Amino acid sequence: MSYQVLARKWRPQTFADVVGQEHVLTALANGLSLGRIH
Repeated sequence: MSYQVLARKWRPQTFADVVGQEHVLTALANGLSLGRIH
């Protein structure tokens, strides 16, 4: 059985999977759409 770090195992795969951090999602989505995040 291989070991997997819990942070990787339970990390959200999409923005829709993130719960309770709408302000962070908004900032990330805006940065991505404006090309400020690579």
